[in-house]
Amino acid sequence: MALRKCGGCQKEIGANAAVCPQCGEPAPKRTGSFTLFIGVPFAAIFLWGIFFRSAHLDTPAEAAAAVAAKAASEPKVDQSPTMQAGRKEMIESLQEKGVFGEVKCSEAGGATVVVRPAFYRLDFEQKKVFVSVPAAYCFEPKWGIVSVDLVDSKTNKDAGSFSPLFGLKLE
Repeated sequence: MALRKCGGCQKEIGANAAVCPQCGEPAPKRTGSFTLFIGVPFAAIFLWGIFFRSAHLDTPAEAAAAVAAKAASEPKVDQSPTMQAGRKEMIESLQEKGVFGEVKCSEAGGATVVVRPAFYRLDFEQKKVFVSVPAAYCFEPKWGIVSVDLVDSKTNKDAGSFSPLFGLKLE
């Protein structure tokens, strides 16, 4: 029987086990050429995140001016059915992998994302890229800006926030 290490507790488990019998961590999904097909559209989403990233601002007045300028200009987010379907699929994949729990879009164009234990094992850049997906998915053009509130699945407390203007802030 082939063995592999559990991503959660690092104990050896069967290679075909759906979940770790010791800690309950779900097995990672196997990826192949389909990942490349999905990865390309999400590279575009990553570039979208860079597009919204603001430069370093030294004073509150500069920050306020940047917010006003952002609000005055209408951001461009591709909300075509194809892009939205890809974002939804990515969110569902992250939920299956234990990174996200529930993702709720608000009427004002923001989102609340419940983060699960696998989220905390990601590096900062991965977190930023993954959180930008629900931000784009829940974007509402009439409001012109989006924010994502992160909530810890175990404590139900604030885990951080994300906005294209201010980036990812973790508690």
